[in-house]
Amino acid sequence: MSDGFILGSEALFTAILHSVWQGCVLAAIYAVSSRRLQASQSRYLLAISLFLVAPVAFVVTAVLAFNTEPAQGTLVQQSAALPLATYFALAWCVGSAFVGGRFLCGCIWLRLVIVRNSFAVPAPIERLFHEARTAVAASRRICIRASDSIRSPMVTGVIRPIVLLPASMLSGVPSNVLHAVFIHELLHVRRLDHIAVFLQAIGESILFYHPAVRWLSAEARRNREYRCDDESVRHLGNRFEYARALVAVEETPGYPSVPALLMNGGELMKRVERLMSDDATTGSARMHYTGLFAFLMTALLFYSLSYSSDEPDVAEAGHELSISWLPPAVTRYSDLIEQAARRHNVSPDVLALMLLVESHGEPEAESSAGARGLMQVMPKTGEAIAAERGLEGFGPDQLFDPATNIDFGAWYLANMMERFAEDPSRQQELAIAAYNAGPRRAEAYANGDEALSVESARYRDLLLSMLSEADDDRSLVLEGRKATLRDRLPAFKRPVEGRITSQFGADGGARGMHSGVDIAAPEGAPVRAPVRGQVSAVGEDATRGKYVAVRHANGVESRYYHLSDVDVEVGRSVEAGETLGAVGSTGASTKAHLHFEIRELGEAVSPSLYGVVLD
Repeated sequence: MSDGFILGSEALFTAILHSVWQGCVLAAIYAVSSRRLQASQSRYLLAISLFLVAPVAFVVTAVLAFNTEPAQGTLVQQSAALPLATYFALAWCVGSAFVGGRFLCGCIWLRLVIVRNSFAVPAPIERLFHEARTAVAASRRICIRASDSIRSPMVTGVIRPIVLLPASMLSGVPSNVLHAVFIHELLHVRRLDHIAVFLQAIGESILFYHPAVRWLSAEARRNREYRCDDESVRHLGNRFEYARALVAVEETPGYPSVPALLMNGGELMKRVERLMSDDATTGSARMHYTGLFAFLMTALLFYSLSYSSDEPDVAEAGHELSISWLPPAVTRYSDLIEQAARRHNVSPDVLALMLLVESHGEPEAESSAGARGLMQVMPKTGEAIAAERGLEGFGPDQLFDPATNIDFGAWYLANMMERFAEDPSRQQELAIAAYNAGPRRAEAYANGDEALSVESARYRDLLLSMLSEADDDRSLVLEGRKATLRDRLPAFKRPVEGRITSQFGADGGARGMHSGVDIAAPEGAPVRAPVRGQVSAVGEDATRGKYVAVRHANGVESRYYHLSDVDVEVGRSVEAGETLGAVGSTGASTKAHLHFEIRELGEAVSPSLYGVVLD
């Protein structure tokens, strides 16, 4: 099952859950506001407007839920069992397809069978229809046809409406009755009610399960007929004559009607009673509050189930980082690590240590073999992962995105854990080995057929050793690794000659800890790279002024603040002694000097550890 399908299911589920309160709020607004409205026109506009807001809110909620989480970076966790959201999404699709399909089939039946088999009305009735059309100033494109298959007058069609008249009304029905019927149906078309009916059908298909929304739709239909009745009476000038026309239509024999895009009288006798009443109010249809309450309680139950099943407690599930000595280069990705660990059901501690060993926390890291990003994922591996997960539009450069890279690395680790699940005692060891050596070499190693390469064995041992110190206050393995990495770099030279005015560490001032050393030097003096590296950042802000950062090997970075000029750009490789910029006093500085610092895995350290003379 692709991640796109799972993410779509989550978005649909979110929209369904939110539609519960959204629909109830809209129905409550109508129930309260409509009491102050007596005019059928006002009540109809309020009902239809609130009803149409409901499906729009559903769609907007689903789209926002789908787009909330970036592609690849925060994809929904796949599990062996389908999540609750997927079941709900599938049930909604089936229900919506059934309701919408029934409406669509009715439209097709009405168009292909009833309209196609309809016939022209006699000339006197045609003339009467034209007179009514002129009286209400309706479009001349509206035509009239007769059918043997309907029992009430109706309007069908959206682009080109057709008034259908039952064949039983072609004879024996007084002309004044037909005139009233035509006035009523033509007013529907003039008011674009045929389009409103179509939109209602779409909304009812989307929110077929919501009793409050269905009630709003019923209110819109009822008040639409009342509005048309009131306007018809104004055109005819006699409500009693119009009421007699409605009674005549009700008593006309005919055939059963079909469910489709139509507007027929519906509840004709209730409409007659309303017209004959001296106080023609439009009251509201009865809301079945018991059913609505049961619906809300059921929805509340599923809310609780969804949070208990899809959003487990992170700490309880073991998906929270627990290593206290992780360096800043890793902890700045804590949220992404924990999300990916939870999503793919792997240990966040293992994931964090793999990120540390693979890239030293450098998202732009790229090995000589082409592995990219924080988890050092090969482009071909990334393409294979994207294809297997159904992720469209993947490109190798996306592996430099931290969220994508961590997610792909966690997915691959989860697959390796599953691959070696039959050997629980060695599962983690073999999965770690497979991440570096590949699954086939790891399987051969597990079976005793082949030894791991020296590099893969060191990788495995390093990670397992650091994992054994996960509960300690500090890692001796990591400290030893840092010392080894320092030894591999040549000694750093001072980037500029001058007097050191502020040392690294506690300087006794308001700053507390000083993350580097300040070197007083003349304005414009050249600032030179202490060893070989690559420019990782260039910029300017209110505190650091103009600055440059240079990334060296193994997670070591040097920084240069308060420059007056910068002579390099991001991505440029620099050699030892090459000019980076010039000493200045930009940013939070009172006199010309250089703030120089060295960061090791994101943590500021004394430059003396790298051979810089600070005397």
